[in-house]
Amino acid sequence: LFDASCSGLQHLSALSRELEIAIETNLVALPNNEDNANDYYIHACSVVQKVLSKCGNINISNVIFSRKDIKKTVMTIPYNITTYGVVHHMKEIFKECFILGKKVYKVPKESSETGQSFYLSTKDIKELGNLVYNTLFDNIPSLRKLNKYLKELTTILLKLDKPVI
Repeated sequence: LFDASCSGLQHLSALSRELEIAIETNLVALPNNEDNANDYYIHACSVVQKVLSKCGNINISNVIFSRKDIKKTVMTIPYNITTYGVVHHMKEIFKECFILGKKVYKVPKESSETGQSFYLSTKDIKELGNLVYNTLFDNIPSLRKLNKYLKELTTILLKLDKPVI
C-alpha cells in the first residue's frame, strides 16, 4: 500500500482523502502514469518557489530552495510542525553570521535567483519560515482540519484519562 514516498503525507492524504497529495506521494497512481513515480518534495519545492517569487520582499523573492532544503520541513508536516519549527529549519539551511554586530543569515549564490550570495535579516528569516509553512499547509487544504480534529480528540482522551495511541 505505502511505498515510503513521503509516507507520513501518504497517511494524511488517505485520512483526509486529499487526492492530489495521494497522487503526488505515489499512494494513488494515475492510469497513464503507473510506471513513473512522483516526487512530492520537488512538487512542494515548486509550489513554495511560486509563492516566494510573488512575495513583496525582494530578499525573500530572491531565495531558491532545492529539494534537499525543503525536504525536512515537508517530512515534519505529519508530525505537527509549527511555524517556529519551519523558521528553525530555515536557520539551519542558511548560515548564521554577524555583520556589524547584527545577526543575519547568508544565502549562498547557489540558493540565489541572481547567482549572488546575500543576507537575510532575522525578520526576513521569520517571514520566510512563515511563508513556507503557510504555503505547504495551504497546499493541503484539509490538513488543518485533520490536525485540529486530532488535537481535539487527544484533548478529550486525556481528560478521560485514556491512552492516546
